[in-house]
Amino acid sequence: MTRVTILAVLLIVACGGDKSDDTGTLNVTTTPSTTDTGPFTTEPTTSTTTTPTTTTTTGPQAIDFCPPWAAATGTVISVGPGDVATLQATLDGLSSGDTLELQDGTYDTSGLSITVPGVTLRSASGDRDAVILDGNDSAPFVLGLFANDLTVADLTVRNAYSNGILVRSTSASSVTGANVYNVVATDNLVRGISIEPFANGFADDGTIACSRIELTDTGRTRTRNLCDVGGIEAREAMGWTLRDNILEGFWCDSGTGQPAIAAWRGSRDTQILRNAVQDSARGISLGMTQEVLARSHDDLPCTGALAQHFGGSVINNTVWAYRAELFNSLSTVAFGIAMDSACDALVLHNSVYIDAPPTVAAIIHRYSTTSGSVQNNLVSHTVQRTDDATSSAIPNLENEPGTSFQQITSGDMHLAPGAINPIDSATDIWLTLVPDDFEGIPRDATPDFGADER
Repeated sequence: MTRVTILAVLLIVACGGDKSDDTGTLNVTTTPSTTDTGPFTTEPTTSTTTTPTTTTTTGPQAIDFCPPWAAATGTVISVGPGDVATLQATLDGLSSGDTLELQDGTYDTSGLSITVPGVTLRSASGDRDAVILDGNDSAPFVLGLFANDLTVADLTVRNAYSNGILVRSTSASSVTGANVYNVVATDNLVRGISIEPFANGFADDGTIACSRIELTDTGRTRTRNLCDVGGIEAREAMGWTLRDNILEGFWCDSGTGQPAIAAWRGSRDTQILRNAVQDSARGISLGMTQEVLARSHDDLPCTGALAQHFGGSVINNTVWAYRAELFNSLSTVAFGIAMDSACDALVLHNSVYIDAPPTVAAIIHRYSTTSGSVQNNLVSHTVQRTDDATSSAIPNLENEPGTSFQQITSGDMHLAPGAINPIDSATDIWLTLVPDDFEGIPRDATPDFGADER
């Protein structure tokens, strides 16, 4: 089966709005509504990408988690590829509330910075594949978000020397409220999207949703630094929601690669919901290593423990690794989901299928600073606890064969009609927090293991 076909299968359902508030943030201390789950994603309907619509079925219907971005309000300024030489000056001249719309075409750039708060940069057509900001492997970042309440929607950033999109505090203060929606980040050679501190400030309370972050075979030939390339990384960041994204291809023939999604160095309350990670050496990681150099928090979460991540949740995601070239590479597959020095975190109702034994585990929770719950996950291999982690890890369904999934060769991780072990067997203690599956379909009183509720 071709890669295009594989992606089409994976994009059967919707990616979009979040149930707990209009930013898509799931607060694990409150009771979410029934729209809080489902990682297989479709693109907003205005996109012209080859994404099938959700098929009609009887019974409960999947929720559209990724509706088109709302029409612009306020002052709208439109520019085209012929204006690329003055594009930075145009961005600098915006006022809060303005929208800069880009006409279809390719914009070669050495890096664009947005420093005016409260502005939006988007494509005029709504087609994220038709507006391309290209760093040509020379820009340190293609797009830098360096102010509060910035929105980027419906466009592609590609070929950065380092980061496709960089969200970073300034030397003067922290920044909050970044919103990245329906964006493609392709072949950016350090991170697709990087969230970073700077000086004494942090980048907090943002959302990355309904986007595609990928390393293609072409980009893989240009990687460097032993494959120091990953998808989304949040460092010393608090309150981010990463939802309904597709992340694919983060591995190299030589070198290990970085996680498709990682939040660490004292990050806090990251909500990782309904994402689909495909063919990557390392999937989703809360924390990385046990080093103590990290952001501290005044209220001393986890009784003052020096952890790499505090709180947060990994819910209703799918992780799928099947490509032969990945397993034959030096990267191979280490894990699907990791809690590495992650305190009071929740890893619930995820589905992980790895077609050959991972070098670590399907899900790993390790180090004495790791606590919380790892439950109701459906995995092809083991859930492992090491190094005095205290997180609860019963029940999970381990060593489940690919036949329990609808069509594992193409990455369709719905439960198969003939699946037996996952059905009605998970604990019901998380139904208040996770009332729906990865498509927004309600779970019943005897929930199934994994991201799908049959």
